[in-house]
Amino acid sequence: MPQDDNTNLASRIDTIERNLQKLRRDTSGLSTLTTRNREDLDHALADLDELLYAALATGRELTPPAAAVDTPGSATGTETHEPRCTHPAHDATPPEARPAATHLVTLRSPHSERGEAHPPLPRCADCAARVLESPSAPRITVTRIDGGERPADGPRCQSPVHFAGDLPPATTVIVTAGVRPGIRYCDTCAETTRATLNRHRIRCESARIVTRTPVRPQPGAKRR
Repeated sequence: MPQDDNTNLASRIDTIERNLQKLRRDTSGLSTLTTRNREDLDHALADLDELLYAALATGRELTPPAAAVDTPGSATGTETHEPRCTHPAHDATPPEARPAATHLVTLRSPHSERGEAHPPLPRCADCAARVLESPSAPRITVTRIDGGERPADGPRCQSPVHFAGDLPPATTVIVTAGVRPGIRYCDTCAETTRATLNRHRIRCESARIVTRTPVRPQPGAKRR
C-alpha cells in the first residue's frame, strides 16, 4: 500500500476516534442533564402536591379565595362518631349538622417529597363530585368511605366523571378514527360522548356490549 494511503487511513482513524470521544462526552453530559431535569421535575411535582393538598384542605380548590379558610382541617368531624365533610364551606354549620362524609379525597402521590403522608380528606358526595370537576382532578383520587367497590363482574365505564370504586357497568363501546380498541361507556356517558364527537364532526362508531352468560357443563356429561 502506498505511503499516502497509509497516512490518509491513519488520519481518518484518528478523526473517527476523536468524534467518538466527543460523542461520549456529549452523551455523558446529556445523561447528567436528563438526571438533573428529572430531579427538578420530581421536586416541582412534590411542591405541586403540597400546594394542591393545602388548597383542598382549605377549600380554595372549590370556593372563591374570599370564602376560604386559612386553617386546614378546621372541620375535622372528630366531634361525632360519624365522619363529617371537612370542606370549609360547612364551617358555619354545627359539627353534628354537617353533611356526612361519604368519600375520601386523596392525591395520586400519597407522600410529599420529604416522605410525609398526606392524610385523605373526608368529603360529602357533593363536594367530592365538585372536586372531580376541578382542574386538579387528574392528580386526585376519590374513593368511597364504606369501601363499596363493586365486584369486577363485567366491564365498567371508563369515563373520568365517576368516583373511583363506584363505576357503573359499561354498556357501549365507542371507537374513533385511529383508536383501537374503543373506550367503554355507560349509557349516559355514551350519549354525551356521541353528542360531543358529532358536534366536532369526529367520525366514530359505537356498539353495544353483549353480556354473555357462562355455560356450565351438564352434570352427566362425560369426556370422550
